[in-house]
Amino acid sequence: MKLKFSVSEIVTAFKCPMHFFLKRKGKNAFFYYPGNENLGTFVHLVLSRFAKFVKKRTLFSQDLTIDATMKKIFTEVSFSWHGNTDFEKAWQYIEPVLAYFDFITKGKSPDEIADMFVFSEKSFTVDMENTNVTGKFDILLKDGDTFKIIDYKTRKSEIDFDGIQIAIYKYAVEKIFDKKAVPLIISISDDEVYTEKFTEEEYGELIKAVHAKIREMKQIISGEIIPERTAEKEICRHCSMRYNCETFFKEVFQ
Repeated sequence: MKLKFSVSEIVTAFKCPMHFFLKRKGKNAFFYYPGNENLGTFVHLVLSRFAKFVKKRTLFSQDLTIDATMKKIFTEVSFSWHGNTDFEKAWQYIEPVLAYFDFITKGKSPDEIADMFVFSEKSFTVDMENTNVTGKFDILLKDGDTFKIIDYKTRKSEIDFDGIQIAIYKYAVEKIFDKKAVPLIISISDDEVYTEKFTEEEYGELIKAVHAKIREMKQIISGEIIPERTAEKEICRHCSMRYNCETFFKEVFQ
C-alpha cells in the first residue's frame, strides 16, 4: 500500500523534519500562531459558499452582482456562525478577494461566470514519488484553457512555505486536468494584502525540492535516517513541542 502525505505534512517537514516525525508518531505537535483562530475558518467558509452559490446557475442572475452575492453569503454565514469572530475584520479580509473576483468576471454572463468556478474546497490526490499526496483547493477557476488556483490566507505571508504548497497545487492541477495552471496566493493580514507569484522556473525548482523532501519523509518513516530539528528559532517559537522535542527524541532514538 502506498504511503499518504497531506500537503500540510509536506510543508511541516520543510519547516522541521523532527516536528513532522513526532506528529506522525501521534504526538500532539502543531504550530500555533496567536490571533483570532476562528477568523480564517469563517473567511474560508464564506468564500467557499460564495463559489458554490455562483456555480448554481438557477440561483445566480444578472440582477445579483458579484458584490451583492458575496454580501448575501456573508450575512447568511454570519447569522449561523457560532465562533467568536470579529465580523467587521472578516469583511476587511474578504474585500480584496471580492475585488479580484469582480475584476476577473467583469463583462461575463452569469453562465460564463458559473463555468469559471470549477471547484471550491475540493479535495485531490496526486501521485508523487510513488506516494499519494492529498490536499484541498480553496478555489479553482477555469479561464479558457488555463486553470487559476486561488489560495487565500488570513495571516502574514510565509513566502517560502506558501510557495511549496502552491507549487504542489499547480503540479496536481496540471497532472489531473492536463492543462496549464496559474496559481495566486492572496495573504491578508493587519489590513494589508500580499499577493505571491512565482516564475515557471521557480515552480520547477520548488517541485524538485518537494520530490526530494517526500523521499526524505519516506526515509524518516522507514527509519533509514534520523529526522533533523530545525535551526530556525522563529519556527521553534511557534511549535507546541518546543519544550519536549529533545525528550521525545531521546525516547525514540536512544
